[in-house]
Amino acid sequence: MTKLSTVYDAINTRLNSLYGSTHRKIYAPRNLEERVDTKTLARGYGWFFSGAQNNTGETLAKQASVTRTLTVVNTIVTRGTTLDTMIREASEKQLLEDQYLLIKDFEEDVTLGGEVADIRFLSDGGIVDLFGEREDYLLIESTCTVRYFENF
Repeated sequence: MTKLSTVYDAINTRLNSLYGSTHRKIYAPRNLEERVDTKTLARGYGWFFSGAQNNTGETLAKQASVTRTLTVVNTIVTRGTTLDTMIREASEKQLLEDQYLLIKDFEEDVTLGGEVADIRFLSDGGIVDLFGEREDYLLIESTCTVRYFENF
């Protein structure tokens, strides 16, 4: 088994632990606009490697340093209207709180229990309406980097 498989499992376990009791896991989070399972999107999370493998050129005892881009997706439903903005604002705030849990968790253990060299939050694209004009599901995608050493 490659180190990538170990890293994949560690990320999956960590996010399931972080969100599993309060959120539903999103299947195939890359194509959320095509999803019709709104129960999952009501308070969902998912993740995927979004960037190509990057060999940083570092080597250590016949291991190469590999960096991958990780995208973590959080969604929430909002029932606010243009006349009742407090509901939407509460949903936006909750989405940011969900993201904070992710950032805090990664910063408290940047090695995922020793499975990676480091994992770091980089940025997000802000809160967006998932279905455009419908404005009832919100989304935030957090971009992180994962660096680990792979045997070649």
